[in-house]
Amino acid sequence: MFYEVLLKEAMTRVVGIVAIQKPVTKGSPAYISLLLIDTDFRRRGLGREVVLLLDEELSQFSDTILLHVSPPDPGLVAFWRSNGFVTVGGLQETTDLHQTKHTGALMQKQLHMTAPHGKTL
Repeated sequence: MFYEVLLKEAMTRVVGIVAIQKPVTKGSPAYISLLLIDTDFRRRGLGREVVLLLDEELSQFSDTILLHVSPPDPGLVAFWRSNGFVTVGGLQETTDLHQTKHTGALMQKQLHMTAPHGKTL
């Protein structure tokens, strides 16, 4: 099940979008499939605020959030690390010459699950 949220400024301009997948079963990982912030609105803390809101929302369903950074971008990896994510694996692709090419990073964040009324489980 995918949920999309459009971030709007004064209801006149879309400044970002986020898409998440809540876990199918309680305790399985949640997944952030997309987080985009308009370039005019970056470096203002909006991305960090969205991550905090996602942490709060997703902690009701799971104690783990996963995401992929692909293609690998040091700036994006640094953003997610600054928001509590750690790299737990890499995405790799085999080329025609049977060589492996690094195409991204799998990142994870551990949360404290909360009950629907905000109590930590």
